Amino acid sequence: MAGFEKLKAYVDGSKPCKVMTSLGEVALDKHGKPRIEPRFVNTKLLLSCKTVSAEDTLL
Repeated sequence: MAGFEKLKAYVDGSKPCKVMTSLGEVALDKHGKPRIEPRFVNTKLLLSCKTVSAEDTLL
């Protein structure tokens, strides 16, 4: 259970990411504010990484 708590604390500390358009600009919502969504993290692939640099690429 300690591993789950560690993962939960890490995920809770993650910041949402801004949605980008195909032109590389920040997408706006109907109020003109930047659209923000939770970031997808492929934990299965992350746990299978053999190096720190590979982990950093996924994050």
